[in-house]
Amino acid sequence: MSLKIIHKNNTSAGQAPAPGDIDVGEIAINAADAELYTKDINGNIKKFTNTDTTSTAEGVQFTQAGTGAVERTVESRLQDVVSVKDFGAVGDGVTDDTAAIQAAIDSVQAYGKRHVYFPAGNYKTTAPILIQQGITLEGSGSSICSILANHGGNGLVFQPSDAGSANSYLNAAGIKGLGVTRTDSGNGGAAIWLRQCNGFKAVDVRAHNHDYGIRVSGGQLNTLDTVRTFCFSPYTGGPVGASAGILLEQADIGGGDYQYCYTIQINNWIATSGFDKRHSYAIQVKMVDGLSINGAYLAYYASSHFNIKRSLSSDYVTAVTLSNIYFDGVATTPGATTGTPRAFYAVASGLGGNTLRSIRVSNCMLANCRGGQPIVDIREFIDRLSFSNCVFSGCDDTAVNIGPATSSGLNKGSYTFSSNSFSDVSGGIKITDVDSITITSNSFSSLTASVGIQFNGLADKVRIASNIFDSTLSFPVASLSTATASDLVDIRQQYTGSYTPTATSIVNIDSVTPSQVQYFRINDTVHVFGKIAVNATTASTVARFTIDVPISTNFTATGQAGGTLHSYTTSATSIGGSIAADTVTDTVEFNLVPTVSFELSYWFSFSYVIR
Repeated sequence: MSLKIIHKNNTSAGQAPAPGDIDVGEIAINAADAELYTKDINGNIKKFTNTDTTSTAEGVQFTQAGTGAVERTVESRLQDVVSVKDFGAVGDGVTDDTAAIQAAIDSVQAYGKRHVYFPAGNYKTTAPILIQQGITLEGSGSSICSILANHGGNGLVFQPSDAGSANSYLNAAGIKGLGVTRTDSGNGGAAIWLRQCNGFKAVDVRAHNHDYGIRVSGGQLNTLDTVRTFCFSPYTGGPVGASAGILLEQADIGGGDYQYCYTIQINNWIATSGFDKRHSYAIQVKMVDGLSINGAYLAYYASSHFNIKRSLSSDYVTAVTLSNIYFDGVATTPGATTGTPRAFYAVASGLGGNTLRSIRVSNCMLANCRGGQPIVDIREFIDRLSFSNCVFSGCDDTAVNIGPATSSGLNKGSYTFSSNSFSDVSGGIKITDVDSITITSNSFSSLTASVGIQFNGLADKVRIASNIFDSTLSFPVASLSTATASDLVDIRQQYTGSYTPTATSIVNIDSVTPSQVQYFRINDTVHVFGKIAVNATTASTVARFTIDVPISTNFTATGQAGGTLHSYTTSATSIGGSIAADTVTDTVEFNLVPTVSFELSYWFSFSYVIR
């Protein structure tokens, strides 16, 4: 329909037209005061709220769709969301938007609103942006919306107005769909600094090219979800030992006092670096009471992925859960054989105290750490550290090293390794005196040093049971001092395994076909049992053959191994035989007199002592 405007010259100021003066959708102008009127579909005369030519959207009405919606002005509706562009931000990556962004944040804080919106773009800043109330900075997506920090300080700082006070918190702040990237060539600062925050939430956030991607100092109940920390050119790399994708620490509140860092939840985290533009750590934990990381990919770090390093005597780390994480060492340069040396590193602080407690790692892949160091290196006392259902692979050193804390002191603590896989590493687990250790249901294979579990001194409480060792290992469990079989008597050992033996015919044998055979070992005694198919050349004549043993030994007498074998013919005739040591070949010899000259399956069991 066409728009029709009617001039009402015979009215006085403030007088509305009569219902019959205009039709639905027409606009009437009062000549006396220039006010505008219209008629809605129900026949009601409506006055435009403000018709001054210098006015804002206050003069336009808006009604949301849906039952119960009420009419309000478009201006009121637009003020629900404050955009940095309302205050002059450009977002072209060239214009300095520092003042505009800070003005938008200050305005929201002053008027009690909760969000500042960043449309898609790159917003250059030349000084830190400060947030001191519980508001959320919301971009249109971290891959298309970023703050470009072109300076050497922090990118965004979330802190209470009285930061530094013992009981002060910034409550319910957050960031969503926004990246923070340093663009100059130096180093320093944090992309995002959470200082004494409570209930902070970060969702879809990228923190790039600062010495710390996200720095958490004090506070509690904070969540980081779908976060990426990354380093690339022109970033020159962080200071050795003082740079990380994420840092957890106490907050300095002055006078030598600190606010503890409590309860951090990290989900869906990706932390990577360029080959030569690296942080020292993916995450450095100086102090935390309650940390959960679930779902992460960590790669390319100079010293270690997960680093525990106390710097204050009051620092402690407890109640940590790490799950579903791929710790990927990768190469330091394309094609190199070295990478991140350690995936998990508890550094000896020298500060004393039982301060590392209750750390659980499960369902993780720890691989490709080829820097001449263990994948997991424990140099600080940890009470109740456990690894379960993890894969350790690709390391030119021992997969796990526990202690010593210093060159002259021994590591203590309690440790559990259960249902893990160790392969393509130099050794499995190396232990220096601990309070207690449990190693159960793990598998060890392709270990270049041929030692699965190594002890340097004994633990007060040891349980080694139900582990599976590659048959090529010379010392599945050994004393580190001499690594000879005679040292095993000093260690309580219980573990199991399986192998397919090699059979050698001696006399009256057409063929021998062993099945997979099971064995278990308690201290130096090995028990072997399984099934073997034997086809004798001639019935009712002595038949003999040997099989190798699962753990090598040096037999000096036939009685150092003993056992029996047994079978039944189709006529239910029982056939048996004996097993003894063969001192020439260090195998075991089977002796039997078969009653038939066709293949029969025999069940057997024998025991021997490792010498």
